[in-house]
Amino acid sequence: PGRSRRIPFVHLAEIGGRYLFPGGAPASGVPIGMHGWQANQERVLQFGEPEDWVDPQGETDSEGRFVLSFDPPRAFQFTLDAKAPGHTVASWRWGEVLPGAKLDLGEVELPVGGTIDGHMVDADGNPLVGEHWMIYARTVGLGEFDGRDDSQVMDSVDSGSASFHLEDVWPCQVELSAYSHVAN
Repeated sequence: PGRSRRIPFVHLAEIGGRYLFPGGAPASGVPIGMHGWQANQERVLQFGEPEDWVDPQGETDSEGRFVLSFDPPRAFQFTLDAKAPGHTVASWRWGEVLPGAKLDLGEVELPVGGTIDGHMVDADGNPLVGEHWMIYARTVGLGEFDGRDDSQVMDSVDSGSASFHLEDVWPCQVELSAYSHVAN
């Protein structure tokens, strides 16, 4: 009788913003996905790793707004992505989100994505058929402020035709790169 139980005080972090389609219409119903994972071994040793972490998920409301509230593990780094069908993905990345932080992404337009079609060829212009390649189109210059990250789309190169098809590429300067586990 008369005992009080101590309840831990949690400082939730919040990340919010508003997504718009070209022309200013609210981007409603856009899935928001956050991912958190170990930043480095030093922070894991200092703060410990949570046993029950679940990546926060959400969706924009009828006005295109969203807020994700979560208890950020101090040992983690984070990414946040928003992607509407037929539009580009908007990405953010933070090396750390402190408890109690309030991050406002502001208003972000999700442009209609472009398409890049091509073929993987060798130095002589011969298609690289029968090989396994991944092709990446990464934006250049979007990731320059307040956690905003360059965005990328990727696709497997068809080993029979050496062709690739990238969809929903940002309508800006992009860098194409290819990866093969054989050629590294």
